[in-house]
Amino acid sequence: MQKIVSVSMNYIDFKDEELIIKYQTERNDDIIVEIVRRYLKISYNFSYRFVGNQNDAEEIVQESFIKLWKNIGKFKKDAKFKTWFLTIVRNTALDYLRKKKDVPFSSFDEESTNYIEDTIESGDINAEIMFEQYENKKEIEELLESLSPNHRQILYLYFNEELTLDEISKIIQKPLNTVKSQYRRALINLRSKISAPKFNN
Repeated sequence: MQKIVSVSMNYIDFKDEELIIKYQTERNDDIIVEIVRRYLKISYNFSYRFVGNQNDAEEIVQESFIKLWKNIGKFKKDAKFKTWFLTIVRNTALDYLRKKKDVPFSSFDEESTNYIEDTIESGDINAEIMFEQYENKKEIEELLESLSPNHRQILYLYFNEELTLDEISKIIQKPLNTVKSQYRRALINLRSKISAPKFNN
């Protein structure tokens, strides 16, 4: 524990990208420890949102950090580390789920575009306000669990990690318009699950 704390203090002022570039030249394992410290919770929460199972999420995170270590030399200095690493995490989650025969993989298929839903701008705004202001965190977590894996991961990355839809499109490797469509549908779907009278006082 003492080592992790001291490592954190040594590198606390470094940006993620600076740490990775520094590791590429110095190969100092303390840098990897600091990256793990920063991204352990983020990668677990993202994995859990995607697979909905604690044990599976933990295995995915462990494998993701192994892949990070093996592929760290491929990181380019003009890239954003969070986007790059969460892409690794998502791909690892997909590979993990493909190996599980009890998982209906159709739930991860790309959705077709629905132009009627995609144009409900006012509905999107209301749903977003509900999501941000809803006070019952436990209930909102349960509502999120009822959404599709694609919708859960997009809302998590957008609200929790404060990534742009463009950054999310890079992580989940889908066109930006598809991500925008799924984001809108996720909000509309969430709104439909929230009891409207609670927001009409």
